Amino acid sequence: MAQAEPKSPVDGGAVGRAVRSERRKKGLSVREAAALIGITPSHLSQIERGVTNPSLTVLRKTADALGIPLTTFFTHSLGPEQVVVRAGRRPQLRLPGSEVVYELLSPRIQSQVELCRVTIEPGGETVSEPMSHGGEETALVLRGRLRLFMGRAEVELADGDSVYIPPHVPHRWVNVGSEKAEIVFAVSPPMF
Repeated sequence: MAQAEPKSPVDGGAVGRAVRSERRKKGLSVREAAALIGITPSHLSQIERGVTNPSLTVLRKTADALGIPLTTFFTHSLGPEQVVVRAGRRPQLRLPGSEVVYELLSPRIQSQVELCRVTIEPGGETVSEPMSHGGEETALVLRGRLRLFMGRAEVELADGDSVYIPPHVPHRWVNVGSEKAEIVFAVSPPMF
């Protein structure tokens, strides 16, 4: 008997409340914040009210525009004094309707590197359009078959393959296999 999929730890209402709170802390109007994010004021208002859920792309742009880490949207946080991350207590990010789950493997402390795990269901993709960030990234495919779109290149990766992604190179992952794919990646400086 198949196990039920765990409920997403991130819900639209919680994301919306966090966005509204951070926007207000910055003293930004909905119109000003929407312009920084690159979405319409109406879309931002719907996100803040929990009417619609942002895509991962919009969520990352929102975090960048508001100057907050993406982990602001994680529902479980670890205290800065902790150096062990227990398997059952990892902060997770899964947007409703997404085939992708991000787990923070490194403790949320001030460090120069961050370790994460991402699982992608068959046919799933991390983002619809390649995105870049200022950090260096190295990834190891633990299982599955993936296509990595990196800049103008396309690379197929499978169990045990690893790849380095330079800073500012747009990239996205697509699971082209028939089973759930699992990747562990390190990024420096941390982006979540």
